[in-house]
Amino acid sequence: MTEGWMLGSFAVENGERVLHEIRPVPASEYDAVQQAVARLKQFSGHTLIGALVNARNDLIPYLQPTGSLRSQLTSAEFQAKLGAKLGHWLTTFTTFRRQLETLIESNRGVLLTEVHNNFARSHRDHAEFRLTWEMRNFEQHFPPVTRLIRFASEEGRVAAFVDLSRMFAEALAGNARHRSQWLACQALWAGHTDAELAVVVHSAYLVCETINAAAVRDVEPRLMADITTLAKLFGEVADHQGAPCIVRRSPTGVQGRWEWNVLQIDLLVIGEAMVAMNGARKVLGEPEIEVQAGEGIESN
Repeated sequence: MTEGWMLGSFAVENGERVLHEIRPVPASEYDAVQQAVARLKQFSGHTLIGALVNARNDLIPYLQPTGSLRSQLTSAEFQAKLGAKLGHWLTTFTTFRRQLETLIESNRGVLLTEVHNNFARSHRDHAEFRLTWEMRNFEQHFPPVTRLIRFASEEGRVAAFVDLSRMFAEALAGNARHRSQWLACQALWAGHTDAELAVVVHSAYLVCETINAAAVRDVEPRLMADITTLAKLFGEVADHQGAPCIVRRSPTGVQGRWEWNVLQIDLLVIGEAMVAMNGARKVLGEPEIEVQAGEGIESN
């Protein structure tokens, strides 16, 4: 094999891993492929919003306990787990905004203002989103927030409720620096003395899901271009076993020994990005991307 980047594919022949060399790859093409792979991974559904989904799913059973959990409501173990899972949800929720804005800025800065405005608008106008945000602040300044949670039976089920009256009173009395923020949140909940936490969590999550979907939809043309870049490489190695890869070997200074660098191009990367884009379209009420055998991928 010659030095420099080379397009190829690995296959197992007679029990050995063999590299089929296809053609040399210019450094500029390698950089473009590397960026395409990285971007598609960044915008996969799990990478973007997976942590938020997991945090929500871990918390909900403790906000609407059933079975054995229902009998453990007053136990120290249950309260500790509730506090940990609620704290994790609040942290993940507030972190999500920064992560999404950073990702958009690093890939297509023109969208940053729109994403920022979507978050700002939700923070200003959406009651559940704003309450979740301020509960994180409450947890930091007046912990633990679980002391404001009570469980009550409603329509044959048990659910967790947060005491809004007490939360606002304590926050306004003890946090003069952020008084205006708490007054704004209180105004969104005028007429309510408490709120069912599972409903708050779900509603706040849906806001994040919609903002995330809008961001993915806006960057879709670039992701589709990345997929096209990788799809061409799959076409070039179609006559060989294995997925395409770009490899380079460099001398180590020791005779007969080489350092290998391999950029593996996994079809799963394309698949997960497609799932993310179609998931975004579904959230926004748009049709899925059409994929037709032999005709490539069509993005409307």
